[in-house]
Amino acid sequence: MTTLFTPFLVLHIAAGFIALVLFWVQAAGRKAGPRHRLLGQYYQRLMWTVVLSAVVLCVIRIAQGNIVGALFLMFLALITAKPLWIGTKVLGLRTKSQRATNLAWYNKVALAFNLVIVITGGAMLMYGLKSTSQSFAVLMMIFGGLGLSNTPDLIATLKSMRSEAAVDWMKEHIVSMGTSGIAAHTAFLVFGASRILPSAVTQSSWSFIPWVAPSVVGVILIRRAVLKYQSKQNIKAV
Repeated sequence: MTTLFTPFLVLHIAAGFIALVLFWVQAAGRKAGPRHRLLGQYYQRLMWTVVLSAVVLCVIRIAQGNIVGALFLMFLALITAKPLWIGTKVLGLRTKSQRATNLAWYNKVALAFNLVIVITGGAMLMYGLKSTSQSFAVLMMIFGGLGLSNTPDLIATLKSMRSEAAVDWMKEHIVSMGTSGIAAHTAFLVFGASRILPSAVTQSSWSFIPWVAPSVVGVILIRRAVLKYQSKQNIKAV
């Protein structure tokens, strides 16, 4: 098992770095064209490589006895996989005929993702509250809260399963792919850039920044992208 760790770690890091580059190429480039779709497919495959290699690394860590660390990494893989899956599969719900074929399966998988994330988030929050390590407790509570924040998505999915109403697929695509980018940037800053940043940053009161900054910046950019899309829809409707 130990001999497999390094090659999968290299694969994980390399795929993640290239995915980050493609994310910004996609974010800055023209949307909806052949180039956007092609690079989007590459981004999707690279991110799934990141997620699946993370799962393999979790199994190796469990075999090495690092169960808590492995489960934490598994949770990060899970909250990365959810928006990645939704952001691509929602494109198959653009028309009424597509929804008739794909919506039931889409809702079932989305429900499974949200249910597991919410339950795991609650467990992590409780674990953090009982932990004697202050830094670890804070981390568990932050990510536990993040998991529980999927509760509205869980409720919305349950409601959607009772209806075949139209899905705002473009808004969902923007939000989900943006969220996958937040997860990738968070992992890069926390586990990658933290190794080259000075200890004055990583071991000080500022150490929370790599965990929080991608979410703050990402939410702002996603909100702007959604508003831009909605303004274009409003103009078309006039």
